[in-house]
Amino acid sequence: MASPSIPDDPLEWIATQLSDPACKCSLGGFGAVGMFAQDADAEVALKDHAIVVGAAGATLRIERGANIRLVAFETISSDSLSWNHGVAICTDQSRLLAAQSDCLRETGPDRSAIDEADRHVPCFAAGVASQQMRVLLRTADSDLLHALRHHTGLNFFDLPASVMELLARSPIDWIVETPVGRLEFRQRLTSHSLNMPCPVFIDRDLLASGLTYARGIAIPPGWMPCGYIFPPHPARAAPGMPKHFDEREHLRFQQILDRFGIAELVSLKRQTEADIAAGTTVMQPLKTRHETDIVRVVLRQRLTMGHGAGLEPWMEVFDRPLLEAVRKRPDASNR
Repeated sequence: MASPSIPDDPLEWIATQLSDPACKCSLGGFGAVGMFAQDADAEVALKDHAIVVGAAGATLRIERGANIRLVAFETISSDSLSWNHGVAICTDQSRLLAAQSDCLRETGPDRSAIDEADRHVPCFAAGVASQQMRVLLRTADSDLLHALRHHTGLNFFDLPASVMELLARSPIDWIVETPVGRLEFRQRLTSHSLNMPCPVFIDRDLLASGLTYARGIAIPPGWMPCGYIFPPHPARAAPGMPKHFDEREHLRFQQILDRFGIAELVSLKRQTEADIAAGTTVMQPLKTRHETDIVRVVLRQRLTMGHGAGLEPWMEVFDRPLLEAVRKRPDASNR
């Protein structure tokens, strides 16, 4: 049964997460994504039709009519001792975006702007697009407008260096638009921030890969992730920055996993935890990568929590890299 602290309404749950400055949110697709980082002054408004969250330099809107399904997951990390977690914001595949040109083109005033005052401002499709997202550029700056219009028809990655430099130092809004909502970044540079990087992560090779999400994440058939919620990690302050294990944050995410995770994988995880705690003999190798990864996550979490007794036979079967990493730790001889 779902925890009473977790609302049934996906938008209401997202709103509670976005009220926490330690929670992160991203919108986009594989190869082009914007990361929305809250701050202590972020304003979260849950309206009838959408969530709107405003923070310094960025505004996020997630639509109620997007037929959202939340899918919680845990995956193994590239760090052989750790794991990742998150909640995918999915929509059904019938709502995915139509194919877009890979060239820069003007689309007219931005009628979908979050702020009504921006709905008359000229907007350009950058040509960075997939069924999950498109990147838009919105500006009223005359020099930048002239440059963008002059280079309409070019692939975004082939724009001259002079245009990219102008993009980096002009007042412009970078927008990630998806079937579940949009994320707008206001670039209003000052003399102290002229080297500000592009607020949208764009990778040409990832866009060309044909992937729509990381292979380690299990997404139910017929659904597509267009964004992610990242609640605080119990063992990491940030990627590559370990912290003292926070049991409350761990238990909080386990409640989220029980509520929004794929039922078969959650059941496997809970059974594995029970088997290890009972000292049960190791099961045979599992059928799918996702099933195997669930067991590997359990092993990593138990080690992090200091419950390493009896894990070596399991690591021998399911996670040799973890076993080797454990054997190399300075305290290995004392266990």
